[in-house]
Amino acid sequence: MIKFLHTGDFHLDSPFLGLNGDEAIERRRDRRRLLRRIVELGNSEGVSLLLLAGDLFDGKNAYYETAKEIADALNDSRARVFIAPGNHDAFTHDSPYRSVRFPQNVHIFKSREIERVDIPELGLTVYGAGFDGENCDASLLSGFRAEESGISVMLMHGNLAGADYNPIKESEIAESRLTYLALGHIHAASGLKTAGKTFYAYPGCPEGRGFDETGDKGVLLGELSAAGVKAEFRTVSEYRYMERSVDLTGVTDTVGAIREILPE
Repeated sequence: MIKFLHTGDFHLDSPFLGLNGDEAIERRRDRRRLLRRIVELGNSEGVSLLLLAGDLFDGKNAYYETAKEIADALNDSRARVFIAPGNHDAFTHDSPYRSVRFPQNVHIFKSREIERVDIPELGLTVYGAGFDGENCDASLLSGFRAEESGISVMLMHGNLAGADYNPIKESEIAESRLTYLALGHIHAASGLKTAGKTFYAYPGCPEGRGFDETGDKGVLLGELSAAGVKAEFRTVSEYRYMERSVDLTGVTDTVGAIREILPE
């Protein structure tokens, strides 16, 4: 049994245009600590595999301090770490991934060609591919078949809901013979799903950035074995965006009615 943690879509250094300058700076600083909290969770749960499914950065103009914070946090992880860059943080010549030296426990998939990494001590094979540009109009999973022996995981940023950004089909997942496909790109958690004998999931983003990302946000903690995959959602967000409805029929104190449903 192999314990893993699956996350992605941090979008660090998002501009937060709806906030004033000082507030936006503070929110960006807060979000830099997000990965460190996730690493601490993984260490406390004894995970052997940390899967980061792309869009860690919101763009190529990320601050050096952000990349340094990511590298420092991952250096404290006791797990093997794999990163598959996405459309926002593609591994290009000016990628923020190139601005710092990552620790030896971190492996970054740097191209669209599927790469294989064997971890004999875990009886595990990790496959992955990353964006090397903003666009990827063809499925990187098309025609792929994993070896049938042992436990196999693939990590990639991909879109099951559209025709761009590595548009993966469920039939391709079923034909892949993978034990688990760890996906990023969709910001809502999908829950654990299956296609054929392959399990797959989107963990969603670990913390919302606005009212288009409402509710609890977090990561997937799970176990891989020859029998399949188990996973559970864990909330890790400090900030939550929530929507509430108020019936103001016949109410004269509208402000008071609104305040009553707000959290302290």
